Amino acid sequence: MNKSTNQKRVFITWANYDSRSYSLAHHLKAKNYFIQSLSGKSYLNPFRYIINSFWTINILRKENPDVVIVANPPIFAVIVVWAYCFFFDSVYIVDTHSCAFTTKRWAFFLWLYKFLAKYAVMNILHNEVLDKKVAKWEVPTFNLGEVQFLLDVSGKYKFQRGFNVVFVSLFADDEPLEEVLRAAQMIPSVNFYITGSLSKAPKHLVGSGSKNVVFTDYLSDKKYGALLKGCDIVMSLTIKDMTMQNGAYEALALGRPIITSDWSVLKNTYYKGAVCIDNSPESIVKAILKIKDNYKNYLNEVKELREELLISWKTKLEYLIETMNASKSLKSFKH
Repeated sequence: MNKSTNQKRVFITWANYDSRSYSLAHHLKAKNYFIQSLSGKSYLNPFRYIINSFWTINILRKENPDVVIVANPPIFAVIVVWAYCFFFDSVYIVDTHSCAFTTKRWAFFLWLYKFLAKYAVMNILHNEVLDKKVAKWEVPTFNLGEVQFLLDVSGKYKFQRGFNVVFVSLFADDEPLEEVLRAAQMIPSVNFYITGSLSKAPKHLVGSGSKNVVFTDYLSDKKYGALLKGCDIVMSLTIKDMTMQNGAYEALALGRPIITSDWSVLKNTYYKGAVCIDNSPESIVKAILKIKDNYKNYLNEVKELREELLISWKTKLEYLIETMNASKSLKSFKH
């Protein structure tokens, strides 16, 4: 790998926390900032974005970075970084999550991302399909795919006795939560742990959980890491195509067998150590029993997959760092 430069790098994410941003910032040796104001109802979004914008500008003026990496969505965070880099001697990289394409409210702004992507020294995408889509805009793209996630596993989590399955949830609209709860009713011998802040959970579904379901509520980083590390299976499911799953990345990093959804981008990534399903309660139960009955084999496979992807990851990381090191000569703005 090329020798590191004296570049100053900052990673901006408009969220309370994101494990991908946290991990990627660490690997890129960027100072990480999570920016989120006025947490709560969506009607506060206009005010939230305005406050986040001023907060972001203040951070960038204080840090005076050479390179800014910004998570997308929200696209408004990218606008602020673009504006800063236009007036100051900095360049930016956009780390675009798949929800920028699959979520209706963010897909509406793809025309704006297309404009902003032209001025980025790199546009990072999560999978080959989206990489090819953005590359058609004739902008610099890079299919990073999997990230080597960093998780704090120094804490402890108290499990119930038996076989324990974690469903990684944020109570987002693309998660088949109802199907998971129905699967839990069908297999009472298995304990289900559903993550995510209960303030965002559908109350009628939380109340319908069977005795073998535990809603963990919000967990600290240590407890969340301990939960994933100590469980037997991690489930990370979505009803939307082209959506990569942080929960599956995290499971891979910790060597836990994975159950994920039967979409091509997920099947191509998790081709061993995992079972891909159609999100139905029946397929969830079948996948759990399949892994449970061949548990040692799945443990070995997920560890093999982690080692295989680690080789690819190191090559990709080297390329990203080389791109940043050369970014002064790639600067698109002319003053």
